[in-house]
Amino acid sequence: MKKQDSQTIANVLQELLQEDRFCQKLNETKLIESWGEIVGEVVKKRTDDIYIKNKILFVKIQSPALKSDLRMKTSDLIQSLNRSVGCNVIQDIRFL
Repeated sequence: MKKQDSQTIANVLQELLQEDRFCQKLNETKLIESWGEIVGEVVKKRTDDIYIKNKILFVKIQSPALKSDLRMKTSDLIQSLNRSVGCNVIQDIRFL
């Protein structure tokens, strides 16, 4: 019996990664993982929660002063985070 429609695992994974929804979730995960590298260890330690919803990155920060400082750097942070992933994953950041 021959398997005429067989595919390699690499081909199947490549097709899966090309699906828009899966690719978007993968990029969101990469962006969240790069948060600490972009903002540094001090900010990372004061970050309680981080998630993405509707292309908005929500970040819960412990320190009000740090939160204010990060708000002033929002556009730079958006550019750096998107650049770390290689595509535009987020359009805004909200500090909670």
